[in-house]
Amino acid sequence: MPGAVMPAASFVKSGSESVDELNNDSELKSRIESLRLDAGARMGLGDVQRKVIPKMCLTAPPWRGGAVTTRTLTPHDCHTSIGELGAVSVATACVLSSTVAAELPAIRRETTSRSPSSIPPVSSPCTCS
Repeated sequence: MPGAVMPAASFVKSGSESVDELNNDSELKSRIESLRLDAGARMGLGDVQRKVIPKMCLTAPPWRGGAVTTRTLTPHDCHTSIGELGAVSVATACVLSSTVAAELPAIRRETTSRSPSSIPPVSSPCTCS
């Protein structure tokens, strides 16, 4: 899924803002839309004005536990949750040293996968560099 990961701090946001706060911030949404249109062209997606891609994701250090805080806009409204592909994209960005998300302090280079069933947790080292 084409997308961009951006530090919330670059938009003077902490990552703890509510979905309503972000959806009501017209200046923020305008800045992100401008970046989205540029990113779409740079990704070879053409004119993305009427498309839902690329997805735009703000990242921040964790709060209330977890490893990272995200807020995803697709394309013009902040969602209440993150989709599976978006989560994989953010997680990938967090473990690749050349991305802005790699700077998040709580990210570890070890992943833990847990199933909602009775299967015990499985841990494996990340081989990304």
